[in-house]
Amino acid sequence: MYYTQKKHIKKLLKENGQVSRNEALNLSITRLSAIILDLKKEGWKIEGKLINKDYVYKVEKEPYRPKLQIKEVNGQRFAVYV
Repeated sequence: MYYTQKKHIKKLLKENGQVSRNEALNLSITRLSAIILDLKKEGWKIEGKLINKDYVYKVEKEPYRPKLQIKEVNGQRFAVYV
């Protein structure tokens, strides 16, 4: 599966709860701070901290995303957010 740099960072944040600058550089992602800023604009709560000469971004809260469900009423299908 093809990942954009932003999708790759999102995946790392969801799986690990954090991502470091050096970890991103090892993946050839050089604009980590710009990606983090974009995620913050999307509603992510992320804190950055300098730890052992490496900048680490930790997720405090992911944005709320309502889930879409398909409901059927009297033979008609409706999309409903829950």
